[in-house]
Amino acid sequence: MVCNFSFVKILLFGVFFLSVIEFNGQTQEQLIEGFYNGTNAQEKIYFGKKFLSKAKSEEDTSGVYTGYSLLSSIYEHKDCILYADSLIDLTKNRSSFHYPAMAYIHKANYYTNKFDFTRTIDNIILAKAYGEKHGNENIISECNALLGMAKIKLGDPEAAIELFRQNLYKSRNDTTTVLGTALYLSDIYNLASGYNEIQVIDSAKYYNSLGRKIAKKEGDQFTIRYFNLNASFTEFYDKNLDVAKDSLLSLLPFLKKENDRLNIMESYYYLGKIYSLQ
Repeated sequence: MVCNFSFVKILLFGVFFLSVIEFNGQTQEQLIEGFYNGTNAQEKIYFGKKFLSKAKSEEDTSGVYTGYSLLSSIYEHKDCILYADSLIDLTKNRSSFHYPAMAYIHKANYYTNKFDFTRTIDNIILAKAYGEKHGNENIISECNALLGMAKIKLGDPEAAIELFRQNLYKSRNDTTTVLGTALYLSDIYNLASGYNEIQVIDSAKYYNSLGRKIAKKEGDQFTIRYFNLNASFTEFYDKNLDVAKDSLLSLLPFLKKENDRLNIMESYYYLGKIYSLQ
């Protein structure tokens, strides 16, 4: 039920928004924009490979790292792990503020999407160690979020809630930037999800409402939909079955468009429970 829906994309964009260099008539900025605007894995791979190829030809080490990181973030693609491992091999003996931690985070996300939460945790541990070594609070927060998700799936929601609280305590004090606000919203969402898991309805409703209020203020319809999804699960636990059903049915087209396998499965799971109770 937990989906860290906005952090990685915004973090990557913030890290890799590089100097403007022409790549066959396209700047790095334009290639990264093309990557993130891609509507499917094939489009993203096209822009990612173009970025990586030119970076290699220009002997641009930073650009090569960026290219591998972009390609390893396409979790639905079979070569995701190969690109992540290439980035790890390049950077593990010269670790920096971002690498190889981001590569391990990509691997953790990949295994999360495969429902292999043991491997998710293995990679989170490695990513968090590098984040702590280099004092990268964003990496540490992302690791806490992913670890919390895995803990929920492995039946330990109380441990997940504690991790989400730690993140929220930090992120609530830094909402002056796009990245800061995205982190804050993601942490609110995850905490609301955790409260759903232990059926503390009032707390879940409070954080869902808070998240929607902030997202609405930011004009962020994407994030509002995710809070609506989370609120659907809360309504189920509050025994408002028709409200939950209508909301889930209305959100499924959005989730399918986003190829959000985890939340698609969760939605059908709850719809099945609702139909069995009515």
